[in-house]
Amino acid sequence: MITQGDFHNQVLLARSPEAWPAERWLDVCLGAEVGCGRRPTYRWGPRRADADLILLGRHGEVVSAGSPTVPHPGLPDRPFWHRLIAEIDGEVAATLAER
Repeated sequence: MITQGDFHNQVLLARSPEAWPAERWLDVCLGAEVGCGRRPTYRWGPRRADADLILLGRHGEVVSAGSPTVPHPGLPDRPFWHRLIAEIDGEVAATLAER
């Protein structure tokens, strides 16, 4: 991993009028990155924006076939995500804690 300067992290809750597949949400994330000025670099390289699909659905549905994998494979290693999720929705955070 490359050392980078400090940056902010946040977790957002997004809803759609109907159930979207993980691929569509990933497209939204990638579009947000580009909209914030992200340009292709190299894996783990510095970036202007990084949007990850962490969870899908009210109960943290599991999507393991294809791309993306949901919940995000890095979720267990990022306790700050758990804290931010708990601030938004304690019920979802409790579901994660049970896993």
